[in-house]
Amino acid sequence: IDVGSHIGLCALAFAAQGCQVIAVDIRADHVKLLQSSALINGLEHRIRVVQKALSDVDDGKVIGFNNDILPQLTFLDPGLAASDGQARVERTSLDALLQTLGVPLSSVTMLKIDTEGHDLHVLRGSTALLRQPS
Repeated sequence: IDVGSHIGLCALAFAAQGCQVIAVDIRADHVKLLQSSALINGLEHRIRVVQKALSDVDDGKVIGFNNDILPQLTFLDPGLAASDGQARVERTSLDALLQTLGVPLSSVTMLKIDTEGHDLHVLRGSTALLRQPS
């Protein structure tokens, strides 16, 4: 699982090595670029790209984030409601996302998180996954 996948550098590398990858990013432009890269490289059958904001809650709330700044500085404020002029994305936890996608927790062998300071929130929303025996 690649949380904060950006344009897919890690997700594409994992898929090229034969892994099944779930790549999650909050930005629609990153999601489109990763989907295109997977297709161009013949890896679309190995990468499932999801646009969500992973956090420590699973409320399905649509939240806003600043999409006008550099992609590496995109941030998610858990208390920020979606408003005009902001990009919107649905918030959920990693545990809930995996359940929705029908992914058995026992099938997850690696978790990479790079969410620009929101990492602890993602981990807190991954307790069922993290409790799985290794």
